[in-house]
Amino acid sequence: MFRQRTTLFCLVLAMACALAACGGQRRAPQASGPVSEAPYTVFNGEYENTDALLSAPPRTVAVLPFTGADDAWRTLPEQEDPRAIVRRGMYRHFAALPYKDMELLDTDAALTRAGLHTAEAVHRALDDNPARLKNALGVDAVILGTVTHFDRAYAGLVSQVSVGCTARMVRLSDGALLWRAEHVSREYGGGVSISPIGLAMGAFSSLWNLRDVQLLRETDELFREMAATIATPTQRLAVDAAPPRIDLFAIAGNRRAFREGDIVPLRMAGAPGCSAYARMTPDGPAIAMTPVPQAVKADLRGQLLATVRDRYAAAGLAPSPEVLADTLARIDQLEIYEGTWVPTPQTQTTRLRPRGFLLADTGARAEAVAPAPITIDTMPPPAPQRLTAASMPQGVRLAWTAPDAPDIAAYEIWVSHEGQSGFTKHATVQDTAATLRGLTDFLPVFLRVRTRDHAGNTSGFSPAEKAVPAPREGIVDAAATSSTLGGTIDAMLFLPAERGPYTVSAPLEVVPGGELHIGPGAALRFAPDCGLTVRGGSLVCHGAPESPVHLGPSAATARPGTWPGVVLDGAQSSSLSHVTISGAATGLTVRNCAPEVTGLRITESSQAGVHLGAGARPSITCTLIHGNGGMGGLVMEGAGCAPRIVRTSFSANTPFDVQSFTPVAVDLTGNHFAAGPDGGTILGRVTIHPALDARPSDCPAP
Repeated sequence: MFRQRTTLFCLVLAMACALAACGGQRRAPQASGPVSEAPYTVFNGEYENTDALLSAPPRTVAVLPFTGADDAWRTLPEQEDPRAIVRRGMYRHFAALPYKDMELLDTDAALTRAGLHTAEAVHRALDDNPARLKNALGVDAVILGTVTHFDRAYAGLVSQVSVGCTARMVRLSDGALLWRAEHVSREYGGGVSISPIGLAMGAFSSLWNLRDVQLLRETDELFREMAATIATPTQRLAVDAAPPRIDLFAIAGNRRAFREGDIVPLRMAGAPGCSAYARMTPDGPAIAMTPVPQAVKADLRGQLLATVRDRYAAAGLAPSPEVLADTLARIDQLEIYEGTWVPTPQTQTTRLRPRGFLLADTGARAEAVAPAPITIDTMPPPAPQRLTAASMPQGVRLAWTAPDAPDIAAYEIWVSHEGQSGFTKHATVQDTAATLRGLTDFLPVFLRVRTRDHAGNTSGFSPAEKAVPAPREGIVDAAATSSTLGGTIDAMLFLPAERGPYTVSAPLEVVPGGELHIGPGAALRFAPDCGLTVRGGSLVCHGAPESPVHLGPSAATARPGTWPGVVLDGAQSSSLSHVTISGAATGLTVRNCAPEVTGLRITESSQAGVHLGAGARPSITCTLIHGNGGMGGLVMEGAGCAPRIVRTSFSANTPFDVQSFTPVAVDLTGNHFAAGPDGGTILGRVTIHPALDARPSDCPAP
């Protein structure tokens, strides 16, 4: 046990030596007068009570804004200015002395009315013309200061927290110095405090999810000591009794924004046997705070001890039984008060700092300010404006205009495929633009956006915007306006399923510059002798397994061969995905081009299922060629015919599944032939071994 304490002491001593330069040298008091009735027996800083104070103490005092160079600190709790934190610490402890103090809010309001908007301007006014401040504030004296330290430093496991400032009290009638002090408050430890009160407060801060409370506690200790050096008047202006001690007052938890109906939990640790209350604003109603029940306190006692152990363990140490006993004794000396407040409707307040009060039986009162500001916001923000949506492959690009509101935290994007109902939240973003991915091409989507503020309030929704993801920009805008087709296509044309079925009443030809896009599930019905020819243009069928494109005769009872079929002759960038071609003369003819074909199903052709001519270089996969007559399923001829055909099934084609008249052998390995290689279904120089034993399970069924 002794070894553990010695090790910890050595670590602290080493840290003190390593970081000594941060605090400067400690100096003895230069002068002193009567101090408060319960002074600190040791004050390690420098202070002075002048004869001007001792002979004629002021009755009313205001605490001015503090100054300080930005390089005096690196740590910013909750992104707040350390000068404001240190000023509040000074005010809190000075308010307990028998002087009549001016509220900080009243002080700031009076300075603003006097045209003094910065701490530097206030300090210059004090040096140049103290009477100006006296007229503006109406007080006898002021306290002002400069922050010199506000930081946390580390050396191995040992840490140092430093808070320091110089402060002085000045009489406004003649500018005379009344009191001055300079001090730095530090806490050393192996990642944890080594004092019982430090351990207890560290445990509370961890348990209540308070951040940066160590720096704030050192601010409190700094001014507890500094304020105790101020000489007090012989004739008391306030109660004689010392105020009760408040060790910690805070909004428990890590929330910093609250909305209507939320419960704001107020917690205080301090002297027992007092009346406790809180105010959300200086002039707001009192909120009663009562001691927690004994059962709750007992449970909390155990949680606090566990937290102490965890904090030691995080520093690679273990608390001794004596440390735990001392900490437990300190915890038992405290009373835990709690209260709640619920925001009322139409409340909008930012950077609100609740205050906690303890009132002793003697009438002495202590005050503490919550270490971190909160926001009360019960008003929903405005909705976004001017929502726009642009299609992209399997997604949509959204943009909107931000509403005129200062506290926007995020935007929620809601999506529906049903129109005006069925919306679900798809994403939350901070910008006024977003890209939604993972959507289905050609499946219409409806989108709307709403605003969310930092308190969690949400606006109404923007008007819904419709968008249709597509594999290429402009496809959806080129949708057909008529369900009757025929003639020449020399520009982009899109045939969505919802505007069909389409009747091709005259031969349809796609020429150079033309693009015909057929959407998933679309059906084209061809009148007799009317087919589809792509000569120099492009054909893209965007079918899907669950919604294929259908190309067939106009009459369901038409005999095979009433329409010519599909011809790709020099077609550019063409692809057929999940397409059914039925009842044509020749289902698909390819010459002098290399289309991508997958999931194709060709049935009941009268002349041939697929005809590949000169220069045909298609890539055909996962295709079913079934029940075709005339010359059979697949016919290949002509120079430069070099198809790539895999995972394709041939069945019930007569007289042959495959006929090849090409000058070189064609590789058709990796396909399925229902009749088998010895059934007379192959004619010509064709290699089919090794073949698939069965039709691929994910390819179209017969």
